[in-house]
Amino acid sequence: MLDADQANITFKNVKDMKDKAKKWISSDLSKPILSLRPEDESLIHAAIAMRNFIAHESQKSRRLMNEALRKLGDHSDHSDLKISHKDVKTVGAYLKAFTNNGPRFLSLAVKLGNLAEKLDPNVKSVKARQAKERRMKEF
Repeated sequence: MLDADQANITFKNVKDMKDKAKKWISSDLSKPILSLRPEDESLIHAAIAMRNFIAHESQKSRRLMNEALRKLGDHSDHSDLKISHKDVKTVGAYLKAFTNNGPRFLSLAVKLGNLAEKLDPNVKSVKARQAKERRMKEF
């Protein structure tokens, strides 16, 4: 989300995002946020946790990231992103790993893109425009 000056608005977690959506956004625009499924919330939580570990590299951020990645296994939609009992030590190694669906980074990117479309239908038109521009450059 962006504020009136087009600056990024950050959230500690999905609950914080939902609380602020209720306060700041009209009901028609906040509906996609407020109706996130548990598996969507887990994906957002894992993305935030990975970002925090990359940024802070603390033991706490690493522990929280591993907890979030394990929780992805609770949802069949994200079973390819879950981790086993072993902790992730580096995000790069985790994302480069291959699963049955191919590289994790690709699966994560697609899932986050699909979630972005759920939250803002305009994302689909932006993605279509970008794809068209890429095709035009190929000629």
